[in-house]
Amino acid sequence: MEKRNVLKDEFNFFFGVSNVMFLSWLVGAFPFAYWIYHSISIILLLKIRLLDFSSKKQQFWLLDYCYVVNYMVLLFYLLSLAGVCPWQKVVFRILFTSCVGPLALSVAAFRNSLVFHSSKNLVILAVHFSPNLALW
Repeated sequence: MEKRNVLKDEFNFFFGVSNVMFLSWLVGAFPFAYWIYHSISIILLLKIRLLDFSSKKQQFWLLDYCYVVNYMVLLFYLLSLAGVCPWQKVVFRILFTSCVGPLALSVAAFRNSLVFHSSKNLVILAVHFSPNLALW
């Protein structure tokens, strides 16, 4: 049992370090393409979080403010790509204010840290900080 946890921690550490290196490069080289990575990663991370919460019967945590903002950002991307968002500038300002205000402050307030060997901390940090970079 202990061997399995060590391998899982090592995999999470490798993934976490690789992810930070890739994101640093992506945001520096192609900042206009970050929203694509954000969309894919948030969908995958939310699936992981749903499975984790389902096993503990805590699915309603996925209706928390930070998760709802991420859902709205994904919906905004889809509507903007389809060209059917008539109030695109207003919706963008609302989402940007939500991401830069409460979500960014919650990283400091709740001491969300980048713990590479913890998949839970990586998901929490991504949910709270990734929309800031995506809407920037």
